Amino acid sequence: MFSGIISIFSNLIVLGIFIKYKELRTPTNAIIINLAVTDIGVSSIGYPMSAASDLYGSWKFGYAGCQVLDIFGMKAK
Repeated sequence: MFSGIISIFSNLIVLGIFIKYKELRTPTNAIIINLAVTDIGVSSIGYPMSAASDLYGSWKFGYAGCQVLDIFGMKAK
């Protein structure tokens, strides 16, 4: 849980810096922003769903939850 919170906040800082400084808005840096946004999604949605399922012992989020997890490139167990 601690590493997920650190990941979310550090990626929010990256996004904030990107928004504040216009000279950083280059096509190459767009890849970094894409990675930061994706990592925020994985840290805030993907990992908690996966951890909850691991603790429960089976998948509790149904078909829609499985599709959400698949968007982040993770596999439901």
